[in-house]
Amino acid sequence: MRSFDEQIKAMPHVLFYARYVDDIIIVAYKPVIGTALKLFSGIKDTISKYKLSRNKDKTHCYSVDGTKAYKMDFLGYTISFGQGTIKFNWTQEKLDRYKSRIDLTINAYLKNSKSNEKKARNIFLKRARFLTSNTRLHNNKRNSVVGIYFSNTLLTEMNDLVGLDFYYQAKLNQISNASVKAKAAMLSFKDAFETKLFSNFSEKELAEIVKAWKNAA
Repeated sequence: MRSFDEQIKAMPHVLFYARYVDDIIIVAYKPVIGTALKLFSGIKDTISKYKLSRNKDKTHCYSVDGTKAYKMDFLGYTISFGQGTIKFNWTQEKLDRYKSRIDLTINAYLKNSKSNEKKARNIFLKRARFLTSNTRLHNNKRNSVVGIYFSNTLLTEMNDLVGLDFYYQAKLNQISNASVKAKAAMLSFKDAFETKLFSNFSEKELAEIVKAWKNAA
């Protein structure tokens, strides 16, 4: 695929090209009428040359002249552009994924606290901290950092985080233990994003934290 990438990058008028597995984004300038159509035709020919195929339903071509606003979903972001600014929100799918993990985290606590409240409380608060902060992965060659900021560094619009905080706080009302609820309520997706808050977990703790989400997948 490297030769395919290089051939697309070398096309006339291409300013930017990026591919993540099978998702591709291309930015080009249009100095003369018809260039966009010619470029698109050239891309299709190159795809055919390498015996690849494109998803027509997910292929979009935008001609931006500064008078209209456009939106596109790419790698978990809804990108708004076309009138002098570029804004990055989460896609609905990505927002729903966070909400699902909040639900699973609280549901696991409610279920497990019936048999062992102390253990359930401990892992619940760790899961809540993991969701609302950042951490460094263990046994990772790249020494990767993940979390609410480092997994969403392009996010520019805070309304998604504000809404997620509201959803999280509302879900905490299901917890009757006042002490547990109060500790969990101190956590904030938006605050952790803005401050790049870090939480440290052992490899064993991380395995236990994600178990509730993996079992539900």
